[in-house]
Amino acid sequence: MKDFFKNVLATIVGIMLLGFVFVFFGLFSIIGMVASSKGTATAKENSVLVLPLKGYIMERDEGITSVQDMYYEMNGNNVENVELGDIVKAIRAAKDNDKIKGIYIDAGEAAFDSYATAATIRRELADFKKSGKWVMAYADDYTQSVYYVASVADSIFLSNEGGVDISGLSSQSLYYKGVYDKVGINYYALRVGKYKSAVEPLTSSSMSESAREQNMACITTVWNGMVNDMAASRNTTPEALNHVADDSLAILATTQDYMKTHLIDGVCYRDEMVQKVKNRLGIADDKRINHIAVTDMASLAHTEDGSSDNKIAVYYASGEIFDAEAKGMFGGGGMVGNKVARDLQKLAKDDEVKAVVLRVNSPGGSAVASDLIAHAVEQLRAKKPVVVSMGGVAASGGYMMSAPANYIMAEPYTITGSIGIFAIIQNSRGLWTDKVGLTYDGVKTNRNGDAYLRLSLGKDNADLLAYFQTYVNRGYDDFLSAVSKGRKLSREAVHEVAQGRVWMASDALKCKLVDELGTLDDAIKKAATLAKVTDYSVTRTPQKSDLLDRLMKQFEPSSPFEEQLQLMLGAFYEPVMEMQLDARRNRLQARLPYRTTFK
Repeated sequence: MKDFFKNVLATIVGIMLLGFVFVFFGLFSIIGMVASSKGTATAKENSVLVLPLKGYIMERDEGITSVQDMYYEMNGNNVENVELGDIVKAIRAAKDNDKIKGIYIDAGEAAFDSYATAATIRRELADFKKSGKWVMAYADDYTQSVYYVASVADSIFLSNEGGVDISGLSSQSLYYKGVYDKVGINYYALRVGKYKSAVEPLTSSSMSESAREQNMACITTVWNGMVNDMAASRNTTPEALNHVADDSLAILATTQDYMKTHLIDGVCYRDEMVQKVKNRLGIADDKRINHIAVTDMASLAHTEDGSSDNKIAVYYASGEIFDAEAKGMFGGGGMVGNKVARDLQKLAKDDEVKAVVLRVNSPGGSAVASDLIAHAVEQLRAKKPVVVSMGGVAASGGYMMSAPANYIMAEPYTITGSIGIFAIIQNSRGLWTDKVGLTYDGVKTNRNGDAYLRLSLGKDNADLLAYFQTYVNRGYDDFLSAVSKGRKLSREAVHEVAQGRVWMASDALKCKLVDELGTLDDAIKKAATLAKVTDYSVTRTPQKSDLLDRLMKQFEPSSPFEEQLQLMLGAFYEPVMEMQLDARRNRLQARLPYRTTFK
């Protein structure tokens, strides 16, 4: 009987292993089919590069990183948005390719991960036009951000019933306090710096005056830059565009009004737009337009990274900063402090790497993890030059990790600064004790043995909150010291521009928080100069997430029903997800209060 059960058990285990092997190779095959479905085209004579401004346009797309992403991809959903690097590479390649005669912007609903991303695409299109080639744009409707990019075109066309959104910028925050009050949850917020407003959505129902001041300064800088750019391209004035933005509902009643205000050059349907492109190319009506997609054009581009043994490493540091990696096949994202630190240590030991460009695109996060990365940057700098290139946002913990670098270069529209610290502690007594009836009792050897339970469910917490405030104060002092040392400024000078204040890059330059305004390419050239190398190649790291690695390392259950959850919870979705994220966050935070999406 014993042998019988052993044989049965062995058979069951064998079937399970065989099933896992089939699942593994099935997933591998599916992933291969998804990857191979994207072919590479060639540029034909008299061709047009088609630039779609649709979906979510981000600096670096992680692609298919979960089974959920793969499911969406197989069902026709575009989870693999074209990233900024491919767009830039495609435009530059098109400029130098004699077969490409122009660029057609196929505009639609698009959101950009930052102002800097939209401005970069626009800047590359303006440079493309210097070659003497043309740019045409068409949309059924233009959102404001898409129009900002498309406004650089030689000619802009709109559908017969379409519209152009020119209404100005706003900075909005959702305040969750009212929601939490209803369910009996309260947050203790401890911070240093009057501008450190990340805690306000949990502790207030409206924006503080200090938050209003810094947010207004940021969006005014961006809007003025946008208006100046659009006015120069559209042969109008910033004053005229501001007049349109203030009174757009009254002024822009018909498509003819869009032409009168110089926003567009003509009105047509899509099939008529095709004919206009044919006319521009000088081809017959019955001929098809030779066109090439952004990803295909980028794949045909001559590599600018070179093949020299002297390497300039570009390290992409993107997303919120966490202490540990999220588990499960359906979650993740952001930076993990000790992982980034290990990556930088490897670059420090690599003799072929002569300098490192740290491309920072982060709102910050855990103060502890940010400090770990900053320490690794300092160690890296001791061995080779480190240049920080700031993307759309490099603030709070994102600035902390940047401060030790030899040189900091920011995009004109980078959001940076926010040198400050905060901690948030949830108290659920109103929910669990007052509403549900949950109480606690026990014994302890020392007064603070039950500190976290007292904070979570207790009432008299003044002594504990005073202790945590001291902890937060220490974090702020350490932040000031790190910036003072890295930027070679006095602590007093740093404190004057710190206090959690967010700065646009042009203002941060005046405050000496950055050294120069420039692009990632400018930062690479600066790194080569500091390393004293003229012949060099560029290597980019870390590699994009590999789905098979995630499956093997994180084979843990997680909910695949995020979209259904969002539909079910409605307005409650964001506060609920913020609470879930808080479980992953360190108590001590150096983080911005908002995520930036440019629509």
